[in-house]
This record gives sequence, C-alpha cells and structure tokens, in this order.
Amino acid sequence: ENNLAATFEVSQNQPNPAMDQTVILVNLKEQGTINLTISNILGQKVYETSKESTTLGANAFKVDVSNFDSGMYVYTIQVGNQSVSNKMMVK
Repeated sequence: ENNLAATFEVSQNQPNPAMDQTVILVNLKEQGTINLTISNILGQKVYETSKESTTLGANAFKVDVSNFDSGMYVYTIQVGNQSVSNKMMVK
C-alpha cells in the first residue's frame, strides 16, 4: 500500500475511539482535491465531504461523530485516482 499513497499520507484519526469529534490528518505531497467518505461496517456511507484546491502539507478534517452509532467505521481518503482506508471506532 505504500506505493498507492505516494502523493499523500493519512494519519489515524484522533482520538480513536472517538466520542463527539475526531480529526483525520492528510499530508499532501501534491496539490489536489481530497475526498473523505466514512462508511459503517455494512458498507453504507454515513458521511462524505471534500476539500478542493488544498495546500501542500497537513490538511485536517474535523468530523462530528456525535450522531454516529457506536461501532467500527471505515474512512477512505481519496486524492485523484489513489485512495487509502483506515478503521476507526466510535463510542
């Protein structure tokens, strides 16, 4: 997976597990649009957003998870045709 993330890196959300809010950091090595989707374990999208014309370096997504049901979720960051997915817990 390292070669897939050549133009960006995704950090584990903090805090994890999350209760009210969580932050996902994306470190861009090339300028571009960042798409974030969060899905439940059934694969249903529960959250989607994007940042356009982002700057190089750190870009933070603050996500309100206070209305999410407790459990495991998968968040996917996509930049261009590359994507990285990580798991997160919501309490």
